[in-house]
Amino acid sequence: MDGFSIQQMNRVDAPATRIVVVSGDMTIQNAGEIRNLLLEAFSGGEGVCLEMDKVTGVDLAGLQLLCAAH
Repeated sequence: MDGFSIQQMNRVDAPATRIVVVSGDMTIQNAGEIRNLLLEAFSGGEGVCLEMDKVTGVDLAGLQLLCAAH
C-alpha cells in the first residue's frame, strides 16, 4: 500500500461535480478504500470525474470498481 492515496474534491467550475484522484495501485489491497470513497462521491454530487493519471497498477479488483462506477 506504499504510495497509494485517494482523495475527493469539488470541481471549481462545477461545484456539484466531485473529482476523485487516485494515485498508486488500484488493487485488491486498496479496493475497500476506493469503493468507500467512490460511494461517498456518487452520493454527494451530481457527477463524478476520476483522475487516474498517477495510477501505477490495476488488477481485476480495480477494473471491477471502475465497471461498477460506470
